Amino acid sequence: MIRLNGKKVILLFLAAALCVTACVPAFASVGDRILMRYSTTDGYGMDETVQTVVRAGDGICVVLRGQDGKKFLVYKDPKGEPETYTMPDNREPNITQDENGSDIRHYEDVSSVFGWNGEIYALVSRQVSGEDFWKMDGASVKHIKLENGEAVLEDSGLPDMDITDMLNGDDEYQYFDGLNGAFTSGDKLIGQTYGEEGPKLCVVDLQEGTTDVTDLDDSVASIVAGPEGSVLVTRINWESEKAIASMSRMDLADKSEEPLWEKTGEDLYGLNPCYDPESDMLFFAYKGELWRMPLAQPDFDQAESVNDCPSADSGAILLPDGFMVLWSYNVVLLKNTDPAQRGSVTLRIKDFNYSNALSEAIYDMNNTRGDVSVVLDQEYTENPGVLQAMMNRDAYFDIYAMEYEASDCSALRNRGYMLDLSGNEQIAECVNRMYPYLRDAVEKDGKIIGVPVEAYGSSFGINLDVLERLGLKEEDLPKTWEQFFDWVEALPEVLAGQKEASLAGSWEDRLYVRAAILNNLLNQYQVWMDGKGENYLFNSPLLNGLITRLNNLDYEGLGAREHIEDDEGESYDYDEEEYREPLLELYYESTPGGYNSRCKPLLLSFAEGEDPVVPVTITIAYVNPYTEHPQEAMEFLAHSMKNLYTDSRYTVFADQTEAFRYPWYEENLKNWKEELEEYKKQLQEETEDDNRKSLEEEIENLEKIIDDEEKYSWVMSPEEIERYQKNQHLYKVQDYNFIHDMMKNNDDKKEDEEESEYTNEYYDLVYGEKNFGLSADELLNTIDKKIQMIRLEGN
Repeated sequence: MIRLNGKKVILLFLAAALCVTACVPAFASVGDRILMRYSTTDGYGMDETVQTVVRAGDGICVVLRGQDGKKFLVYKDPKGEPETYTMPDNREPNITQDENGSDIRHYEDVSSVFGWNGEIYALVSRQVSGEDFWKMDGASVKHIKLENGEAVLEDSGLPDMDITDMLNGDDEYQYFDGLNGAFTSGDKLIGQTYGEEGPKLCVVDLQEGTTDVTDLDDSVASIVAGPEGSVLVTRINWESEKAIASMSRMDLADKSEEPLWEKTGEDLYGLNPCYDPESDMLFFAYKGELWRMPLAQPDFDQAESVNDCPSADSGAILLPDGFMVLWSYNVVLLKNTDPAQRGSVTLRIKDFNYSNALSEAIYDMNNTRGDVSVVLDQEYTENPGVLQAMMNRDAYFDIYAMEYEASDCSALRNRGYMLDLSGNEQIAECVNRMYPYLRDAVEKDGKIIGVPVEAYGSSFGINLDVLERLGLKEEDLPKTWEQFFDWVEALPEVLAGQKEASLAGSWEDRLYVRAAILNNLLNQYQVWMDGKGENYLFNSPLLNGLITRLNNLDYEGLGAREHIEDDEGESYDYDEEEYREPLLELYYESTPGGYNSRCKPLLLSFAEGEDPVVPVTITIAYVNPYTEHPQEAMEFLAHSMKNLYTDSRYTVFADQTEAFRYPWYEENLKNWKEELEEYKKQLQEETEDDNRKSLEEEIENLEKIIDDEEKYSWVMSPEEIERYQKNQHLYKVQDYNFIHDMMKNNDDKKEDEEESEYTNEYYDLVYGEKNFGLSADELLNTIDKKIQMIRLEGN
């Protein structure tokens, strides 16, 4: 087992406020800092992302990439404040003419940024384009000069770089993706490039300009600097759905590889290895912690934990003072690698559903409780074993997070294995703000047993634009499942003779369309029957009749393609030239935040005069009743409630009622309106009929764009907030989902087989090609037999 190092020193200073570009105070190890961070909870992306971090003199440089160009944040001392330099991307091309007088445009593009000998350099590719071609014209290495707030490219005195073996495309269109994860070792620039023939290792001699390109297999996850003359190659191979991670040392001279270690598991992406030649230590991130092992004795299971480590999996640099800089697309961290400097309390969280609210809450916790080291272990697994851990009074993990409808979660709630959180004022206040159906889910016997860190409801969605174009009326939409099949059975006549729309997406085949409708039907049926408070069978006359109608639909008339099975698995026979817009979104978020704002939820009931029941899936986070740190655990969960994704926040809290648009709405609208006025002005002055017609078409197109922008540029629209609040009494958090248990993978390994074959009963039954022709009786009897076994097992 990986062994943990004890914690000896309490932080001297606690963290203060979090900001984006300035450094913020310490984490739970002495000297830990957030150098920069963008929150990911807004749900509409970021203006800038972290491209890379490189050494610059005795400090570092954080390179940010945005729509308008790059920013270089130079930390002469990572414990100080940065100096900012900008490099705009809007450099105009140099234009020449060919022998026919046609324009030829010459562009330069900064493909990669890297550090070398304490200075910052850029790999700059050159492109040439004309009316019918786009070609690469070589690449050069340029020095980046930082002065007066600007980052300026200047000649480096180095020879051009040969990128011939790294190009993709054909004679008319070529492209070069640059070097991913670029770093230097001596006078060599090393990185990966990806193309049509797979990944390649590229080693560039900066002094000579020559390039050595080696084909790599698709399992390569990362390549980093190793001992002199070598690189360390991490691979992730999948074998029967279990990942096998391994590392080897590759000699750059002959490309031979020496195996170092191998580890089997399902959460080994983002190890982010970093080698220290001074100590011959390999550092890596794993299960929420920063680890180290001697490369001379590379035993993964004997590695030593030196610090906590929130997700930062894009790269790492070890600094001379023993601190490490780690980064991801939205955060740059400075971490102490001395295990003796860790905080006095370690709070361990096991998250089975990769909840964003938990990963974001770490930063808030670190800012308020510098004495607490937070370790977040995120892993999808279908047999978490938490119930057995509780029966053993296991206190290793302080907090768990899992889907509310999972069998383990149901058993834990029923047996009282969730700590009462009512004593935390912040949590109690958050629960009081929730919609009643969610409050009911997280309270039991008058106690708060957990908090939702993710919540969403699913249903069908109706595209109102397509509905109108087909001449159908919103008031005629079905309200029950029987009416739904009446409506769908009549659609082939409506869809006949046109090629603009189909029932579902034109890329979705008949197998998928049937399975998606069936999955929705089965989930809603279970929630509806659960509300009646009695045991039930799936093979009821009602459900049997609905599935029989589903099997007999005219899928060809509905525009659903035939299913094609190729040698490598399922593929859809999709021709982009025959795109048809879907009338029905098969998976639509019926709670706030549905990704297609042109749609509205289609909520169906099972009986005339009854309300629909809409299933809501939540991830619940709760505290282990045997934790040794109950107050810290509750404090952390209070922080998590402030870090819900926008759609979950509006789904959970009844006071979230303010509609708002994407941040670029006003700027886009301003630009389009200015462009529209310019076209209108040109139209008034134009006398040629052909030119006037062209301008009128442009005006019509811009007016449509402006209209769409005003209608659909909402992150949260007034209509969806109002609709959700009006219908919130229809939503129900499912207590326990039989289908959830049926979806667990089963190991079908036979005694004489070396490898396991994992099968998913529910997926095979609903989505599997061999079951496409199952009758309603065969399908539902199979489900009932499985559910009877689950009930007998006590779930």
